Amino acid sequence: MMLYLSLDSFFGILFSGYLLEKGTSSATTAWVFNIRIFVGDLVTPLIRPLVQEFGWRRIGYIGVFMSSFSVILSAFSPSAEFLFFSYSLLSGLGMGLVIGMSFIILPLYFDRRRGLANTFLMAGICLGQILIPPFIRYLLDNYSYKGGALIYGAMLMNGFVAVSLFHPVEWHMKPRRKTDQPPESLASLIPQKGRSDGPQEPMNLLDVVPQHEGTKEEPDWLAVADQVKVKRTRRDTSHRLSECSQESVISNILSGNIVSDTNCAPPDNKEGYKGNRCLGVIKTLWIILVRVAHRTKSDVGILRLSRVFVISLADTLIFSSYHNFIMMVPFVMESEGHSLQDSAWCISLMGICNLATRLIVSPLSDWKRFDKRLCIMFGCVVIGSTILVFSFVTDLVWMTVALAASGHGLGAAVTFYTLVMIQYLGIENLAAMFGVSSLMQGCGFLIIGPAIGR
Repeated sequence: MMLYLSLDSFFGILFSGYLLEKGTSSATTAWVFNIRIFVGDLVTPLIRPLVQEFGWRRIGYIGVFMSSFSVILSAFSPSAEFLFFSYSLLSGLGMGLVIGMSFIILPLYFDRRRGLANTFLMAGICLGQILIPPFIRYLLDNYSYKGGALIYGAMLMNGFVAVSLFHPVEWHMKPRRKTDQPPESLASLIPQKGRSDGPQEPMNLLDVVPQHEGTKEEPDWLAVADQVKVKRTRRDTSHRLSECSQESVISNILSGNIVSDTNCAPPDNKEGYKGNRCLGVIKTLWIILVRVAHRTKSDVGILRLSRVFVISLADTLIFSSYHNFIMMVPFVMESEGHSLQDSAWCISLMGICNLATRLIVSPLSDWKRFDKRLCIMFGCVVIGSTILVFSFVTDLVWMTVALAASGHGLGAAVTFYTLVMIQYLGIENLAAMFGVSSLMQGCGFLIIGPAIGR
């Protein structure tokens, strides 16, 4: 989150010199920035269906690669219009996947102390806003726009390491009591359910064989093993018989299992089998695409709930207004005669104030008497007031004070972004609610952002 979400905060610092050199209008700059966020929000509702098909880490790796490649490609941009492809489209797709996954996956690992875990997530966002802008300014001063973009694009590749740590929960769970565990010789017979690259619940032999309530006798593990062997034999036989089906082709390819030609085709008709196999892959991809579309449509249907609409609308107004305000800060300060370095330090100060507020209020969410709604309302009032003040002042000191106060307001307003969704809709609806909220935010950026640019 420190590396990826902070990009929106220093967009003006990284691209302002290049865009001003090209004579780009404020409207075009606003479109480049807002289309990037729109694309990222547009892809967010697809995260849960895609994860169900391919797993957390596969989707995360794709997002990291696209994000890094987009910034590197932007370093060689021949014109401002090229940024619509290299930055707005590619970065929007990649960062939409990575950032959305990070928000959705974290609460799945916690039943309690969810607020404390959220504190560290929000701290990462603020640290990016504090540390990255001065660092980007240093890169621009010493390596020019192209060198700075290349170095930052390479830094984003560290996301591969972060995504690889999306481990299944069962890898880190404490073992059960010895009386509940099978002998070591039978450990290989324990079946696993679900995918192996995301948070999920474990499954052992006690889940396969029903236990009699009220008894403390240890199960007959040899009998259990026999039953499991029978089930496994039937499953393997069924798998071999259906190995040439459309869905099994793509599943074997994705899991790294290359299906042998001799398993599915006569020895004298291998060329025809290869053609059928390619056709099967295409049909299977189409089936997956249709399935993802149906699941996405089902998730978006949650917008019919009035509570979902109100929360999504509030998030849209907060994020679209505030992000566009931060994006325009370097341009406004430069027009008033202040340097780009002043803008970088002011945005960093916003991050410091944002971090301080989040570290205070986020752990309080675990306290039942703490009212999240009042905190969010207070933060919105502070944000609106400080943006209004910033519009009328020209002195560097007062600009800095206004930006620092807006950082405090942002921390109070958006710290409970996902926690409010869980509180009112349950964690089982978090992914759908987060996707719908992001989709509305994307539409808000397309409406509010260009209006600000005019």
